[in-house]
Amino acid sequence: YKERLKQKILEMFSEIKVNWLEGKKEETRRSMMKYLKLVPGGNEILVLRDVIFTLDEEDASQQIVEGKEKERNNFSGKLLLQKAQSYLDAGYAEPAIGILEGLSRKECDERAFYREKIGDIRLRQKNLQSALWHYRKVFTDDMLMQKMQEKIVQLKLDSVGK
Repeated sequence: YKERLKQKILEMFSEIKVNWLEGKKEETRRSMMKYLKLVPGGNEILVLRDVIFTLDEEDASQQIVEGKEKERNNFSGKLLLQKAQSYLDAGYAEPAIGILEGLSRKECDERAFYREKIGDIRLRQKNLQSALWHYRKVFTDDMLMQKMQEKIVQLKLDSVGK
């Protein structure tokens, strides 16, 4: 049993070296994690943990850079608005609201517009309290203040009439 375990550990260590030399980061990391489970102590453990930490940092940094680049290239406000509309057309309100919420936080100039859209969606869902909350958020934009006040008054009248 000890010989088989020793042989398996050597094979795993060789696999780690091969993956590392071939630049296969994820495979290297997985192999190192398996190795660390089988070999609980030793000097090489600290080195392996440092390498795993470094690989994780590199991957995280790369994903952040790729994510920001992808966001910049692929998703302008108009495209995201179209995507939100396609979710609404398909009957999925929550993903659309999520997109609009993100846009309202990102694009200050059109924050009121996105809040109004979210309020409209909530109103169609018959969630009057949430719709009113979003409409009130629009009050920070003076241009839409009058329009929203009229909409809220109409909502109240409609809800009393039901």
